[in-house]
Amino acid sequence: MKYISVENFIKETIGKEYDMDHAYGVQCVDGIKKFTQDVYGESNFTCGNGWAYGLWTNYGKNGVEKYFKQYSFKEAKAGDWIIWNKGSKQCPSSHVGMFIKKVKVNKVTSYGQNQGKKAFGYLDINTNGILGVLRPNIYLGYAKGESGEDIRKIDAFLANNVNGNYFGDYTEACVKVFQKQNELNVTGIIDSDTLSKMKEQGLKL
Repeated sequence: MKYISVENFIKETIGKEYDMDHAYGVQCVDGIKKFTQDVYGESNFTCGNGWAYGLWTNYGKNGVEKYFKQYSFKEAKAGDWIIWNKGSKQCPSSHVGMFIKKVKVNKVTSYGQNQGKKAFGYLDINTNGILGVLRPNIYLGYAKGESGEDIRKIDAFLANNVNGNYFGDYTEACVKVFQKQNELNVTGIIDSDTLSKMKEQGLKL
C-alpha cells in the first residue's frame, strides 16, 4: 500500500486526464479510481449501476468498501471523496470529487475530473444532493488538534487521565508510547494500523 497525502496526489495529477476503466472516456469516477490505484496498486470496484452515485448507494456490494468507509458529509475531511446524487443542482448525472474544503454554507471546493474540464482541477460546487463522503482507509484515524467523543474514548483507553475530548500534546505523547510498545511507526498520529491495534486491545468507538 502506497500512502499518498492529499497534497502529493494533487501535485501528481493536476491538469492531467485519466481514463482508468477505458469506458466512456475521462469521467469523474476515473478520478477516484486513479487515487485508489496509486494508493493500493489496484482499483477493483465499480459503481454498480454505471453512475457515480452508485459508489454510495451500492456500497458493500461493489467493492468500494475494500478501500473506503462511508461517513456523513458533516464529518468531511480533506481527502475524502464526496458523492453527489443523480439529479443534484450542479451535478444532474451525479458526481464524485475529492473534498478540499467548505467555502460557503452551501458550497465546497472539490478536486476531480470532469467537473468543468476533463482534466483534474478544482471547482466550487453546490452541496445540494450530497449523499455523503467516502474516506480512504489510509486516512482513517485521528491526529493532534482534533476533538470529539472518539477522542475522549481514546484518552480513556490510553489511560492518560486527560479530562475533555481534545487531542493535544499529552494525547500525542501517549499515542507515541502505545505505538512504540506495539512496534508501530512512532508518529503520534492514530493511523489505520494504530487504530486497528487499539481496537484489538479493547478500544470501542
